[in-house]
Amino acid sequence: SYSDSLSHKLADVYFVSYFLNKQRNFSNLDEFYDIGLKAMNVNKNEVLNFLNTPKAKEILREFQRANDIAKTYGTPAFVVNGKYQINPSAINSMQDLEDLVKKLSNMK
Repeated sequence: SYSDSLSHKLADVYFVSYFLNKQRNFSNLDEFYDIGLKAMNVNKNEVLNFLNTPKAKEILREFQRANDIAKTYGTPAFVVNGKYQINPSAINSMQDLEDLVKKLSNMK
């Protein structure tokens, strides 16, 4: 299920860090990256090695396509079904985000 996915785990851990724990000042990028690496239960070298695989290159191409669609709101940008963009300022919780994504996913 989506709630067991790495995407959900990453979104959740960064949402909690930023919005609930107000963690915004990192001494360096590695401190920021460590939050996500711990959530995914991997180390930095595993990620760097994966990035050199054909599978990773395909995933990154898909993200580039999504980024081209989502240029207007900055980070984070959420696009559902390639046509509905969520304004992050309208989201107050992970549950709000999940509910809105489910609703938009069912729209034609």
